[in-house]
Amino acid sequence: MIRTNIYLTEPQMKKFKAISKKTGLTVSDLIRRALDEWLGKYEGKGARK
Repeated sequence: MIRTNIYLTEPQMKKFKAISKKTGLTVSDLIRRALDEWLGKYEGKGARK
């Protein structure tokens, strides 16, 4: 895994923390899952540069 830094808005972080508390998943894991889902949708649309 590659370590990276991102900036989130306060509302985004609050939502991630709330979901983390409900699910028991770490915020990092939730962000990775959200990115995987978005990437899958993006690739599925045949997006081009």
